[in-house]
Amino acid sequence: MGSNNNNNNNNNDIKTIYKDCRRRNKKLNTAWFDYQTAFDSVPHSWVEKLIELVRVNSKIDRFCKLSMEKWNTRLILKTKQEVMQSQPIQIRRGIFQQDSLTPLLFYIALIPLTNELNKADCGYQVHGTERKISHLLYMDDLKLLGRKENDLKNEMKVVQSAKI
Repeated sequence: MGSNNNNNNNNNDIKTIYKDCRRRNKKLNTAWFDYQTAFDSVPHSWVEKLIELVRVNSKIDRFCKLSMEKWNTRLILKTKQEVMQSQPIQIRRGIFQQDSLTPLLFYIALIPLTNELNKADCGYQVHGTERKISHLLYMDDLKLLGRKENDLKNEMKVVQSAKI
C-alpha cells in the first residue's frame, strides 16, 4: 500500500504488523531512516514541479512559488570596528521548518520515492488483507518493512537511488 503520513496511523499499522508476525510466527525485516536535514535537502524546482503534478489549488501553488522565489538570507559579521553585511543570498533548496506547510511540501517531494517503493512490490502483507505495507513516513522518518531480507535490501536500494 505505501505510506501514511499520520503518526497515529503509523503506530497502528506497525502494531498490527507486529501482532500479525507474532500470531503467525513470521519474520519481519525493518530499516529506519532519519532524514535529519530532510527539510533542507529538497530543491525548490522539485517542489514546484510536484505541486503542479498533484494539482494543488492554483492559489496555494502560486503562493508557494512566489514565496520560494523570495526566500533569501544575508551573512552578517560584527566586529569591534564595524558591521559587514553580504548582499542577499537566494535560497534554492530546503523548506522552512516549523510552519504548517512544511510537512505537506516534504511529503509532496517524497511522492516519487513512495511510487518507486510501491512499484518494487515488497513489504509486509497482513494476513487476511490485500494491503501490502512497504514503508511508513512520519515527518523526517522513513520505516521500510519487508517480509524477506531480500525485499528489504531492494527497498533500501530504491531509497539510496532517490538521493534524498
